[in-house]
Amino acid sequence: MFTGIIEVCGNVTECREEGGGRTLSVRAPFKARMGESIAVDGVCVTVSGIFKEGFSAWLSPETLARSSLGALATGDVVHLEQALAADGRLGGHIVTGHVDGLAEVVERESRGDAVVLTLRAPEGMGRYLVAKGSVALAGVSLTVNEVDGDLFGVSVIPFTQDLTFVGRLVPGRRVNFEADIISKQVVSTVERILGRGGGGVTEELLERAGFMGGEERR
Repeated sequence: MFTGIIEVCGNVTECREEGGGRTLSVRAPFKARMGESIAVDGVCVTVSGIFKEGFSAWLSPETLARSSLGALATGDVVHLEQALAADGRLGGHIVTGHVDGLAEVVERESRGDAVVLTLRAPEGMGRYLVAKGSVALAGVSLTVNEVDGDLFGVSVIPFTQDLTFVGRLVPGRRVNFEADIISKQVVSTVERILGRGGGGVTEELLERAGFMGGEERR
């Protein structure tokens, strides 16, 4: 797992079609290990090759379909994060590296030193967003300012602007999106109990959920 705190960036050195997917090679400012997990622009990949200045990873068709990695070209800058050590600090939020799709930048404006972005979440993902909750964009942990259906806003502070490219995103740009895993688990659990149609809290619902038994109902 990852935290969404980006400390380093890398450069794509090669992209080539291989085995029905793509092999991506990245120059990195750290020594990667074979088999380790690294988040590249928020996408968890497995190191399958090492060269003097970096590492390579094979990207599956699923990864290419759901993320921006298939559009990368030689020379592109990517956010890099190594997996969180067991004794490490969770400075951002829990990020799995399993992106939900691509969010599209709708609006960009400056408010003082901050850059405020309005984005459209991938279809069906808006229900996992809550104001003051968390979201990962290109692997960067950000706080959600507000939510309006599938539209949501985030603020990019100067520190994050200096270390990542998120503050330079412009309308029309699509970026890897991962909703907060805790939000997804809560919503999914509630939907399993209530059903997508809702229906409110009833005694029957509480009994099905295990909050009351038949004796209490009588």
